Amino acid sequence: MFGGTAMKKLCAAILLGCLSLQAQSLADLVDPLGGTASSYEFSHGNVYPAVTVPFGMHAWTPQTGKNGDGWTYRHDTFRLRGLKLTHQPSPWINDYGCISLMPVGAELKVKENERAAFFSHDAEEARPYSYRVKLLDTGILAEVAPTCRAAALRFTFPGPGGHHVVLDAFPKGRDSALAQVAVDVENSKITGVSRHHHGGVPGNFGLYFIVVFDCPLLGAGTWSEGRGAGPETSLEGDQVGAWVKVAGGVVLARVGASFISLEQAQLNLETEIGSRSFETVRDDAKSAWEKTLGRVAVEGGSAEQRSIFYTCLYRASLFPRMFHEIDAKGKTVHYSPYNGQVTDGAMFTDNGFWDTFRAAFPLLALLP
Repeated sequence: MFGGTAMKKLCAAILLGCLSLQAQSLADLVDPLGGTASSYEFSHGNVYPAVTVPFGMHAWTPQTGKNGDGWTYRHDTFRLRGLKLTHQPSPWINDYGCISLMPVGAELKVKENERAAFFSHDAEEARPYSYRVKLLDTGILAEVAPTCRAAALRFTFPGPGGHHVVLDAFPKGRDSALAQVAVDVENSKITGVSRHHHGGVPGNFGLYFIVVFDCPLLGAGTWSEGRGAGPETSLEGDQVGAWVKVAGGVVLARVGASFISLEQAQLNLETEIGSRSFETVRDDAKSAWEKTLGRVAVEGGSAEQRSIFYTCLYRASLFPRMFHEIDAKGKTVHYSPYNGQVTDGAMFTDNGFWDTFRAAFPLLALLP
């Protein structure tokens, strides 16, 4: 229990964080890879590097685990299956509403085991506001920068010639409708709905998504885990995905996602990213983290201790996530997981750790 003096000191430290200007980037003190050296048998944290904005609806993470594996990223695994849009609070609760995007080079490989590419932590940079990694098999550089309900992904392909990007809509959940994907070659975009979940949601649950590429598509099609790739531009099934062929160079994919509808996903993309560059999206996300982390300033301690502190504050600022969206009329609405209806007002959800009422919620109540 806090005594009167201890509480005053804590409040003074928080106030100091609001008033002081620190030259050092607090967001760059955060190590999102901390706590990822975990397994089912033994935990050093059981977390994944979440690339998002504070309390963002969607997060992105490098995926090394198989689809459906709660340990979506493990530090001792060196094959990347994709950059994954995730909502996972913890490995025990697992994930819902997932998709992933993976650049695979000149040879089209769509199935998750086949497209997985080697990477090294030496060629990996994880920040709260961005992630980048170089794939050793192909030399492709893959990056992601987030907003609350959208993201910008940038793929840099080495050399000339055709290259591919594969979208995975993940296996559907129990007693749910089938996932859907469609490719619009003329407008360089992929649309669809992912039905992935682990139970406890209405039958109409789904994550609607739109991916728009900033370059012409030289080819496109769909795929399923059972049959592999094909030329059809639309597909429905248990686990389906899409693939596109691009000329190479630097390719930007802008992604919008919604739990309400495809039209809302499009609106989220337009309002939160539009035509903004990758650098602008990344810098805005960093500014959001600087503001959130800057609510608390610490004095003394080693550089390692300050990094641990702000890494923990970053973790405490991921959940509860915003589950509401802003519709075309500017009204705050949300998909209700209780009745499957679109309901007025804000909603926050998800926590993946025990006894949040003892520490996490009091912390959030104290921070201005």
